[in-house]
Amino acid sequence: MEKDLAMSGKIRIGVVGFGARGSTVAANAFRATGGLVETAACVEVSDEKYEASCAASGMRPARPATIREMLAGERLDGVIISTPNEFHLENLLAFEGLKMPLLLEKPLDSSYEKICAVVEFAESYGGPIVVGHCMRYAPILRRAKELLDGGAVGRVCSTQFVQNCHYGNIGYHNWRRNKEKSGTWMIEKATHDLDVMFWLLGKVPEKVMAVSRLHAFGGDRPDTLRCSECPERVTCPESFANILDRWGV
Repeated sequence: MEKDLAMSGKIRIGVVGFGARGSTVAANAFRATGGLVETAACVEVSDEKYEASCAASGMRPARPATIREMLAGERLDGVIISTPNEFHLENLLAFEGLKMPLLLEKPLDSSYEKICAVVEFAESYGGPIVVGHCMRYAPILRRAKELLDGGAVGRVCSTQFVQNCHYGNIGYHNWRRNKEKSGTWMIEKATHDLDVMFWLLGKVPEKVMAVSRLHAFGGDRPDTLRCSECPERVTCPESFANILDRWGV
């Protein structure tokens, strides 16, 4: 790979799941590296998402039908897996027996059983696998890390993280609002909190206990319903319009 990179001067990546998240990460990598990282190909099952992402990112990578076709047709230096949570394990298994460097978006998958299977796969995989814990790079958190490492607050004996995801959050307006697809907010969002906590402290726990309560999942409305089309959008206290009004936006 080092020889190929030296000859081309580019890091060529593939993206599995070229929707909003995958295309945005790829476009940011291109801009941040001055064009060094380029997206050569992607696997995206939705024509609509592919076209929308191409228009938004300014990229139009090749679009083979499967992961194996992408790997056979392109020289790639790494692959980003950014599909919805429930497909992470399925897509990882397509790389079985290979050594391709992989960046897997968090969380690992949508259920405890499949998350365990992802970990088992990673332990036996021949190449590196990293997880996209992007919150570590937030300027405010990096500054907090500097202060903690420098002893500015003394010895840390206890920590508490709170992440308020109001009911009108975008997560309730796409596939993430389905428990089977996202794994619930405990998996979808607390993944960030736990990772940041471990990173800030430089330690991992010996034992873990989780306590959760079901607040908002459920209901009988169709999955395709959006606030803009809902007959209750004016009276619903959690519609986008009313949330923005409360915030004074």
